[in-house]
Amino acid sequence: MTDYGPLDYPTTMKEWWALVVKHEKQLCDLVQRFVGVGDTVMFLRAVKAKDAKPVLRILDMTWVASPDEPSILELPGWGVLCDLCSEAAPCAEKESDECKTNTPSRPIW
Repeated sequence: MTDYGPLDYPTTMKEWWALVVKHEKQLCDLVQRFVGVGDTVMFLRAVKAKDAKPVLRILDMTWVASPDEPSILELPGWGVLCDLCSEAAPCAEKESDECKTNTPSRPIW
C-alpha cells in the first residue's frame, strides 16, 4: 500500500506527473533530506518545466542515497517516490514521442 492509496500506481505519464505535482512538497523534503538543497532547486525547476528526465534522475538519486532501513517506509512521500521511480521510470527515461504527449496507448512499464 502506498501513501496515496492501495495499489494506485501510475500507469500513464499523465498520472505520473499528477503524482509528482500532488506530492511535490513531500518529494522536495525527501530530496533535500537525502541529496541536498541544490538538487531540490533543480528538482523544482524540472517539475515546473515538466521535464521528466531530470525529475526522475533526482528522485533516483534520492532513493539511492537514502538509508536501507525499515523506518524509511514511514517518511511522508516515500511510497510515492518509490512508485515514481519504479513503476513509471521507463517512459520518463525514454522520453519518447508517446511519452511526451502524456497519453500513452499502453501501460508504460
